[in-house]
Amino acid sequence: MHQVKNPFTTLYVTERMEDDKFPSLFSPVLVPHIMPLFHAGNVVVNGTQGTGKSMLLALLRTDIRRAFEASRSDPYPVADDNCQFVSASINLATNQALRFANHWKATDSSDALSKLQDGFVDYANTWLLRDLLGSVRDLHIGPSSLWDRCAIGDSGVSLEDAVQCLLKDEVIRPLLSNSRNLSEASDCLTRRLDTYLRFLNGKLSSLPADLTLPQPHPLGHPIAATVHAWRSSGFLRGTTRVIVIIDQFEQLLDFESQLQGRPFGLLRDIIDDAIHLREPTICYRIGTRPYAWRHRKSERLRDYLDLDLDQFLTRKEHSKNALFPAFAEDVFQRRLKLFDYPEPARAEDPLRSAFGRSPSPGARAKLLASQKNWVRLVRIPKTFPTEVQEQLHLLAGHNPLSAKLGVAWYYQQLNERHGSGLRPSVSLSPKELPWEEPTKKWWKKERRRLAILQLAAGFGQRVPMFGKRDVIDLSGSNILVFASICQHIWTCWIRSLDDAPASPDYGFPMDSGVQDEGIRNASREWHKKISEEPWVGDSLAQFIDILGNYLHDALVKDKAMSYPGGNGISISDRDIKAFNIVDKVLLDGADRGYLLQRRHTPKNRSRGPSRKWYLHPVLSPHYEITVTHTKEPRYLRASTIYDWLIKAKAVFPQDARQKRSDEQQQLPGFESEQ
Repeated sequence: MHQVKNPFTTLYVTERMEDDKFPSLFSPVLVPHIMPLFHAGNVVVNGTQGTGKSMLLALLRTDIRRAFEASRSDPYPVADDNCQFVSASINLATNQALRFANHWKATDSSDALSKLQDGFVDYANTWLLRDLLGSVRDLHIGPSSLWDRCAIGDSGVSLEDAVQCLLKDEVIRPLLSNSRNLSEASDCLTRRLDTYLRFLNGKLSSLPADLTLPQPHPLGHPIAATVHAWRSSGFLRGTTRVIVIIDQFEQLLDFESQLQGRPFGLLRDIIDDAIHLREPTICYRIGTRPYAWRHRKSERLRDYLDLDLDQFLTRKEHSKNALFPAFAEDVFQRRLKLFDYPEPARAEDPLRSAFGRSPSPGARAKLLASQKNWVRLVRIPKTFPTEVQEQLHLLAGHNPLSAKLGVAWYYQQLNERHGSGLRPSVSLSPKELPWEEPTKKWWKKERRRLAILQLAAGFGQRVPMFGKRDVIDLSGSNILVFASICQHIWTCWIRSLDDAPASPDYGFPMDSGVQDEGIRNASREWHKKISEEPWVGDSLAQFIDILGNYLHDALVKDKAMSYPGGNGISISDRDIKAFNIVDKVLLDGADRGYLLQRRHTPKNRSRGPSRKWYLHPVLSPHYEITVTHTKEPRYLRASTIYDWLIKAKAVFPQDARQKRSDEQQQLPGFESEQ
């Protein structure tokens, strides 16, 4: 019996997948857009959860470079002339450096905080230096080593000589003791890290005296000294870039949040200062989520280049070129190949092979009820003229979507006549169906999804979601959300097989009902994740619940479909500045990926610059709102949002009009600029 596997069981490739599988799973679609990672200078890779920051930064790691070298089918996606670099990497989520917070969080004395900073920096420096030594060793391995092929250094200088020249440097010598070769040097640094961990785990009452440096080094100083020594000795070429990767920068914000008195910036400032200094021997690569990179001292463009992955992946409003669908399809195809789905993986369109086409608007509407109930589905108002009711009744019997659009059309005509002072009459009945005329093509297109939502809500149903287009649209240009949706669909599909052996073609495309169930499970999971966000989760979840329910009610009650773009809101910048807490909550929702923020040019120019906000599409099935963003959003005042927050007990009344200069207890990530 063939064992059916879920290709998306593991969502995080870089953190939970073996290195040798990385080349086959890595998608090179984004590489042309992130080439600054391989060039000189500092780069901050900025993006919400699931945009692929760690995946891209992993390309710089030596172990991953060697995995590509060993792969016969997947070459390294960057040409050799861009690969003259050696890297050192630290992942703040996995290297246990954050255990420092558990030891010093109970006090806010200046002495304790100073020890915290010194200990953290020394731990990070030690880790990075050890990783650099390991990278140099691994780059030398093989008959045609990367060291020689990429012209990283002089092959005439041995690794032992490289270590010996480091012992002459006053900065490095205390860290390496009397190491005679690279292996001993690496072991010496490992013992130093282990001593820190034993202390942090409570196995040592205090740090040994020989661990304390006479003068604590700033972050990156040992690496810079190492590079200088190696270049002076000829071991490292002067043109070789030394890249220091610091991933999961946002973990430092959670670290700082645990400290007594909340001295925010205590550790993030250390890394910020290192970038701001623009040390010529080091190229920093920082992976971070947006909310942790607010109010940094370093300046964009001057001190670093910002690679905003959300901006790369989000389709622009008037652009026909969308990067995300190609990215998602490549990721999907690679997963199918690796997990033994050869036939659909070889298909011309793997996503369509597995999920099929999403239904047309007319077909989707008909799925809401059996044909005998299509007239009931439309719910034609009895207040309409008799001739109009009869016309719509006949239409609903074979085209419920068009009939529902006709209801909205007549509501709009009635509203216009009321507004002009004219009394509605039976003559409102048209000879044809005006909303179906070619001149009303866009009117109809903009309202079809809203019409389907209203049909479903009025009949106690949910809008069915399935097929390639729905999966892409609900992913919201986020590859983790895409993988999560696929994971849940696959789980439901495997469960539906009832342990029966799969046919050679696996019975694709998957059943639409199975897909719909998986999509809704994914939507519920992402909704649950909101409240799990550190510090702001509960308040943010309460606010998004209120916003989601408000948008649902407003869309369903808009019988004239006057606001087909009413699945989002717009607030003027001038208005929102008067309510600092509203700005904070909206910004934090966007920075954590649950809200999408866009600039908005309102029809009324006197309103001034504005921003519009949408729930992430993956939340649309949970709240039963439309997915696509068309036409004008609903215009709201910041005071209305503030009232929602009060109702949700997310903030308190005295916060209502706090200005940015007010002294207040800050949430992490919302520190005032100094």
